[in-house]
Order: sequence, then C-alpha cells, then structure tokens
Amino acid sequence: MSGMLVDALGIVFQPINVVVAVLGIMLGTILGAIPGLTATMGIALLLPITYYMNPITAIILLTAMYKGGLFGGSITAILFSVPGTPAAAFTTIDGYQMTKKGQAGKALKVALVASVTGDVFANIVLIFCAGLLASWALAFGAPEYAALIVFSFAAIVALSRGNLAKDVLAMALGILCGMVGFDSVAAQPRFSFGSAHLAGGLEIVPVLIGLLAVSEIFLHIEKLAKKTEMRNTGAEVRFKRKDLGLSEIWGLKGVLLRSAAIGTWIGTLPGPGPGLAGFLGYQNARTMGKNHEQVGTGVPEGVAAPEAANSAVGSANLIPLLSLGIPGDAEAAMILSVMVLHGITPGPLLFEQNGSVVYAIMFGILMAALLSLAINWYMTKYIARVSKISFQLVMPVVLITAIAGSYGVNQSMFDVYVMVAFAILGYFMHKFGFSTIAMLVGFILGPMLENSLRTALIMSDGSFGVFVTRPLSLAFLCAAALIVLWNIWAGLRDLRAGRVREVVSD
Repeated sequence: MSGMLVDALGIVFQPINVVVAVLGIMLGTILGAIPGLTATMGIALLLPITYYMNPITAIILLTAMYKGGLFGGSITAILFSVPGTPAAAFTTIDGYQMTKKGQAGKALKVALVASVTGDVFANIVLIFCAGLLASWALAFGAPEYAALIVFSFAAIVALSRGNLAKDVLAMALGILCGMVGFDSVAAQPRFSFGSAHLAGGLEIVPVLIGLLAVSEIFLHIEKLAKKTEMRNTGAEVRFKRKDLGLSEIWGLKGVLLRSAAIGTWIGTLPGPGPGLAGFLGYQNARTMGKNHEQVGTGVPEGVAAPEAANSAVGSANLIPLLSLGIPGDAEAAMILSVMVLHGITPGPLLFEQNGSVVYAIMFGILMAALLSLAINWYMTKYIARVSKISFQLVMPVVLITAIAGSYGVNQSMFDVYVMVAFAILGYFMHKFGFSTIAMLVGFILGPMLENSLRTALIMSDGSFGVFVTRPLSLAFLCAAALIVLWNIWAGLRDLRAGRVREVVSD
C-alpha cells in the first residue's frame, strides 16, 4: 500500500501533470464564467486530445477543468445573477444579494473556499473508501456485474428529476445506439444497414460532443434568435484587497462541513449530480446554523452551502466509477470513456492491477483542488471580466472545435456526421424533456451489460438461475426491483393526489 502511494505521488508531481492541472483549472473557470458555456462542454471538446496523452495526465486535465468550471459558474451567478452552470443556480440567491451590497469580492472568495473545501472533503473520502469498496467487490463475476448495471440503470432513472417514462426511453435509446456495430460474440454486424462505417460501431467522442456540447450551442442560438438570452444585470462589481479573513472562514466551518458531507453522499449515487447537491446544501443552510434565518438575504452562509455541496460531487462521483465501474454523472462518464480508450477498465480489479494509477488519479484531483484555490484567489477579479464576452463571438469557435475534434478521432467525415446527428437529437431531447445524461449512461453501460449478461449465461449453460443463486447478484436485482416498485407506487400516489385535488377544486 505505502509503495503504491509513493509511486502515485511520483507520478502526480511530474511537471506535465502540474502544468495540465493549472491549464485545466484556468480554462474550466473561464468556460464556466461565460454564460452559455460549461466545463462539461469543454471536457467533451477536449476528449479527442486525450488520445495522445498519458491516461493519468488526461484525467487530471479533465477533472481540473470540471472543478474550475464549477467555480467559474458561480462567478456569473454572484456578479450578474446568471448561473454559468446549473450547479450554481442556488449560489445566485445570496451571491447576487451580496454583490448588490458591494460585497462581490467577498462572495466570490467565499464561493472559492467552499468549492475547495467540498473538493478536499470528498477527496479524502474517495481515497479511503474507494479501496474498501473495491475489496468488497472483488467477489464480482459476470452475473454480479450484470445485476449491478441493472441496479445502476434503475437508480439513475429513479433519482433523476425528470419524467420517469422519458428517462427510461432515453436510456433505452442509448442502449440501442451502443449496440450498433459488430456483435462481440457472434461477430455479425448489427443495425449497420449495409454501411461499413456503422459496422464498426459509433465512436463515443462524436456522440459525447454532439449530445453535450453542440446541442447546447443550438439551444443558445434559439435563445438569441428569440432574444431571451440572459444579459448582464448591470450590478456594480467591487473588489477589495481584504475581502475575506481567516476568522470569517473559520466561522463558516459548520455549514462547509455539513454541505461537503451532503455533496459527497449525493456524489456516490449514480444520477443526481451537483444541481441536486447544491439545492440540498442550500436547504440545510436555511434550516441549520446560527445565521440560518438570514440565508436568502445576502450572507456568506448562503453562498458557501451550495458551493461546498456541488463541488464535493465532482470528486465523490469517482467512488462508484473507480471501485465499481459505474459513472455517477456526465463528467464521470467522460472520464470512464478516457479510461476505456486507454485500455484501463474501472472496477475492483483496477486496484490490484493498477493501484498506483488509481491513487495517482486521486492525488491528481486533490492537487487540482488546491491549485484552484491558489490560482483563483488572486485571479478572480480578472477572470470575472470574461463573463462579459458575447456568446455570439464564442459560438463559432466552439463549433469549429467540435467539428475538428470529431473529425480527428478517425480522420473521417462520418464521425462529423455522427456528431451533427447526435447534436440535433440532443437539441430535441432538451426541448421535449428527455435526459441526455440517461441516454449517455445507456450508451456507455449498455454494451457492458450485454457482455456481462451473455458471459453469465454461457457460464450457466443458458440458465437465468445463475442470477438468483449468487447472493450479490440477487441482492442487486432485488434492490433494482424495489426501486422500480417504489417509483410505480409514487407515480400512482401522485396520480391519486392529483385526482383528489381535481375533485376538491370542482
């Protein structure tokens, strides 16, 4: 164990890893601070570059961008009441009130400290808990993996905040798209329609770029056309040399630790993401703490709570990814794709076969969090200026980058067509309330489920009894069934309550 930790530290502090962490933080912060852009979009656009990187360097770059983006989203939320990312929605409430009081610099530094606190807290949990989960999961075989993925599908849909039927359909569509290409067992093309390109399957990079990046561009083009794009509210922005002291930071310790714990818990669950964590953290601040009655009027607690919670998710969602191979959200799914592209299979065997790699990733994430504090503490007032960049100027650059990144996967225009097709699909999914994240998870995990299921059936000579005679697989299937039944019951309860309200109103 100690040998792996020493090796991991040696890998992390290689100059290239430190440089990409700094670049990732700065780029992510800038992207998060521009309304209409997100770090998720930036990660999707940078995926093709990771082909040519060491996997640890690539993952450090992507996670650093994600962490910078979460803080960057709070910049516009605080200064202009325009959340740069969905995760910063609840930061807007108190953050903008503080800006109107002339405390913009203080609010931004509170957000930064809270963001780093949530990151570090979740990283410590990640370092100590991921290995324990992996040790427990060493008993996994093909039946257990198949049952675990079924459970993950059920949990992702159950914990989503959208329409249940639409989320199920989106996930099913993702699974269907993941099945395009050669059958891994029978070596027969599926859903290729006679196309040699489709016979090779759909590349994950163009799919990700289309669904998560270009579809957002289309949505913002529509907003601009309708003149509904949010603008600068005109609040006066002031920065002071000493906006936040150590005594004030220490006074926030209670709300920081509670919110970090909430975000860590949410991050270990597949599906909810930083938006829900920010909401729960903010609600906690409104009900607990010495200043809870003032939350909502422009106090530091109202900024610290959602920021600590949503930032903790960024590290905690790697716990199920590294230990079980299950991505917790879109960013974890993209990190999973990078690992798969480099021949690294997340899961319990990862700790035995590549232990130093796992801990290098963990320490790299911790390094990125601390570098974010050091860089953004002094750079915030300069980075805040990018929030005034017109989206019309940024949009062409993003589109060109998306096209170049998709083409660069195989030097094929077919991948560009795939990216455009999934961008259009993602646009309509957003418009009609379908979850692109559910589809993405289905696309990534669907082939894994198929391989595990078929391997298990081969082991048992075609008998499905193998899934109920092994304790772990039975437990996961029972848990999935309970989730499904609970959702059905909740739907019927809401339907019955709606009918009662209709009768009362009549």
